[in-house]
Amino acid sequence: FSKEVFHHSRWKLSWDNCIFDLLGIKFSVNLEEIEDLNYLPKLLEIRKIINQWKLRKLTPIGRITVIKTLIIPKLNHLILTLPNPSNDFLKIFENEIYQFLWLGKVHKVRKNTIVQDYYHGGLKMVDYPSFITSLKATWIKRLIYTETKWIKLLESTMELSINTIWQRGRDFLSLIKRPINIFWKEVFTSWLQIDEKTPLNETQYFHEHIWHNPQITIDNKSFFFRSYYGVGFRFIDDLFNLNGTFISFYALKNIITNTHIC
Repeated sequence: FSKEVFHHSRWKLSWDNCIFDLLGIKFSVNLEEIEDLNYLPKLLEIRKIINQWKLRKLTPIGRITVIKTLIIPKLNHLILTLPNPSNDFLKIFENEIYQFLWLGKVHKVRKNTIVQDYYHGGLKMVDYPSFITSLKATWIKRLIYTETKWIKLLESTMELSINTIWQRGRDFLSLIKRPINIFWKEVFTSWLQIDEKTPLNETQYFHEHIWHNPQITIDNKSFFFRSYYGVGFRFIDDLFNLNGTFISFYALKNIITNTHIC
């Protein structure tokens, strides 16, 4: 929502400057207050946990276990339901957990090393920005496999069917002109970041999208041919015959010519 939606004359509602709780989230008519109302109290809770554990004689692996099981989960519900916290908050949060990890001393292992697996010289510490990206991207599964009214609301806001997104490549989202609220923008951006970094095997390449795919370009730009899309050519394996050979250009033209597209 936005201020315009909250205060639109269509609703004929009078909004008080109150704060209310719903499903563990604090809401305010002033949307700018929502981050401070929800994230800052969690930071105080995290500091209490750190104070309880920092005097105990734990190894770095033990302190990482405390971070993973008691500290980071404090923010999970907020990350999954609200826009991400500000960069300033994230810096404070990461500083708190790394101060606890090294007991306020100089970091003995670099951050980009300590997050690696043991056989890469790391200690399996959480890379928190990547963790946020992973949490946000879990909404994609809900969009694909859930049939609820809130998805219809999102589709109405975006003015397109959610299924259209999965039938085209990564560049398609950048072409959506209708503004998306911050939360869903973060969800889709997280999904794109993970999708871009996920290596594909030979079989998976055949299931890659043809259209709006940055790996398939004309003059260094992805493209979209509605006529081919309309007759079912959506993924790379659609361009192959059953015997594994490419469908010829002339065969493609005949399919387009002889198929009526509504």
